[in-house]
Amino acid sequence: MKKKEKLILFLILLSIINLAYSFEIEFQKKFNDSNSEEGCFAQNNGCYQVQISDFAVLFGVGLPIYGIFGFSLLTILLICLFWISKKKERTILFTYKNQLRFVLRLAIITGALASLYLIFIQAFIIGDFCNYCLTLDTLTIIIASLYFLILD
Repeated sequence: MKKKEKLILFLILLSIINLAYSFEIEFQKKFNDSNSEEGCFAQNNGCYQVQISDFAVLFGVGLPIYGIFGFSLLTILLICLFWISKKKERTILFTYKNQLRFVLRLAIITGALASLYLIFIQAFIIGDFCNYCLTLDTLTIIIASLYFLILD
């Protein structure tokens, strides 16, 4: 397996981890008791403060839902890129390789900018940090950095 293919697989893994974090945040948001002493949404930790802030919702939809859709799309796009890199003959995906790369770049840039914005919001406006969100945002920035520094 080539170095490029290994890196794409690593990016797929990071994207799946972010997808899992998005599901976990949404699950805890829906089903956990905010009065509990443990978990992301315990009232005495940063996650709770971040998730009850006005910035936790965009156009009436919680940010974890955007994460679920965004990281699902990113994972699918990266799998398609991996498939193209493995195949030597022309396939339908190979025909749309440039369009796939454009959409992938757009998704990665959007995710990285959103992550930087959300870290800024946590640090300077909310004044508290959600560990789950910080992990997710950091991994998103790592995905963008690796993609643009090595693959693109």
